Amino acid sequence: METRHTPPADAGSAETLSDYLARVWRYRVLIGAVTVIAVGVALATSLLGPAIYESTVTFAATQSKIGDSGQPVANTAAFRPMVESLTTAAAVIRETGLDKPPYSLRPSDFLEQVITVAEVRGTNLITVKVDHTDPTMAATIANSVANHAVLTARTVSSTEATHARDMIKEQLDGALARLDVADARLRQYRQEARIEALRKEIESRLGGPQLPVFSQGQPVFVQDPAGGRLGLAALLAEIASEKAKLTTIERELAGRSRVDPTTKSADAVYQNLDATAAATRSHLASLEQQRTQLLGAHPIDAGTAAVLNQLYEIETELGRRQVERNLAEKIYIDLSQKFQEARLQVIGRSAEFVIIDPAVPADRPLSRHLARNAVVAAAIWFSFALAAVLMWDVFQRRRATL
Repeated sequence: METRHTPPADAGSAETLSDYLARVWRYRVLIGAVTVIAVGVALATSLLGPAIYESTVTFAATQSKIGDSGQPVANTAAFRPMVESLTTAAAVIRETGLDKPPYSLRPSDFLEQVITVAEVRGTNLITVKVDHTDPTMAATIANSVANHAVLTARTVSSTEATHARDMIKEQLDGALARLDVADARLRQYRQEARIEALRKEIESRLGGPQLPVFSQGQPVFVQDPAGGRLGLAALLAEIASEKAKLTTIERELAGRSRVDPTTKSADAVYQNLDATAAATRSHLASLEQQRTQLLGAHPIDAGTAAVLNQLYEIETELGRRQVERNLAEKIYIDLSQKFQEARLQVIGRSAEFVIIDPAVPADRPLSRHLARNAVVAAAIWFSFALAAVLMWDVFQRRRATL
C-alpha cells in the first residue's frame, strides 16, 4: 500500500499572541542591547555635536503712509516669496561668504538648510530664523536676508506703479501735442474766417443789429427789434455749434476705450464724454425743432438764406474746432492729475515691507533636546529590533521544517 507524506502544518497558522510574546522574551537581551546602543549613540551625537545658535529677524507688511488707508497689510503671503526667492538666497550667500569652502552652499541648499520662514498667524508679521554654529554669523545672515528681501519687495512693488506712470506720461505728452495743434488750428481759423464781416452783412440784410451768434464760444443776446427773423441767426449759430460739438465728442468716443488701461476700471473721461453727448443730442433736437418753427413763421429770401447758410457752415467749423480744443485741454488736465497721482504712488509703494526687529547674536545656544532625542532613538530602534527578531525567528522555524 502506498503511503502518503503529509506536510507539516504552517508554523504560524495556529499561533497566538502568547507565542509571539514568548519569542520576543527569548530575544529580550538582543532587543534591549540594540535599544540601549541606539539611545547611547543619540545622546553622544547630541552632546558631542556643535552648539547651534539661532537668530531671528521680524518683518512687517504695511501700506505706505502716502496711500489710501495707511492700514497694515493682512495678507503677508504676498511678501513671503520675496524672502524665500532664489535671488535673495544667492545675494545673501555671496555677501556672507557661504558660497565658499567649508560651506559651499547653493541657493536651494540655503533655503532648505539655513533659514526658516514663518508667518505670525493673525498679524502682518513674518519671521525669518537662521541657525548657525557661530552666533554672530547667524545674526549677520539673518540681517542680510532681511535687507535683500526688503530691497526685492521695494523693487517688485514699485514696478507696476512705475509702469503705469510711464504709460500715463506717454499719453500726457500726446495730449499736450494735441492741445497745441487744436489751439493753433482754432486761432488760425478765426483769423481766416472773417466771421464778424459776415455777421454784419446779415445785420444789414435783416435790418438792424442782430443777435450775435457767439462770443468766446458763448451766445450773447441783445435787443431783437425784428422779432423771430433776427432770432433765426442766433438759432442757426447755436445749432451749428451744437452739431460741431456732438461730432467732435462722438469722434473722440470712437477712439477711446471704456476701460482705463492704467487702472483697469471705467474711464472717467469716457463716461463724462458719453453723458455730454447724450445731453447735446437732446438739446440739438430741441433747437432744430425751433428752427423749423421759425422758418415756417418768418420766411426769408434766397440771398439772406445763402448768407445764413454760409454763416452756419463757418459757425459749424468754428464750433467744431472750439470743442476740439476744449476737449484736448480737458483730457490733458485729466492726464496731468493722473500722472501726479502715479508719481505719488511710485513713492508710496517703495516701503511696504519693513524690518521691525533686526537680528542680534544669541547669548546662548539652542537646547540639545537630549530627552527627546533619546526617546525617539529608543522608539525607532526598539521597533526595528523587534521586527527583525520576529522575522528571523519565522525564517529559522520554516527552515527547520523543510
